[in-house]
Amino acid sequence: MGKTYNGWRVVSQWEEIVGKDLARMAPAVKFMEGTVFVKTSDPSNRNYLSMEAELILKKIHEFPGGDAVKEIRFTRFG
Repeated sequence: MGKTYNGWRVVSQWEEIVGKDLARMAPAVKFMEGTVFVKTSDPSNRNYLSMEAELILKKIHEFPGGDAVKEIRFTRFG
């Protein structure tokens, strides 16, 4: 399967990958060129998630096809 498909699969299975609480706080909204974009409206959540990015990326890579994701970008916009 293609990397684009697998990246969008990570977005669609975000809650399963990161858990319900994190997915509710910061939903994945887009995949583009190896990057998953995660929407965060609260600056403190964005800071927390930025510090946890490596752990989140590890969880993504454990998911089938998750190796299509090279980076996570936390943004206020979808």
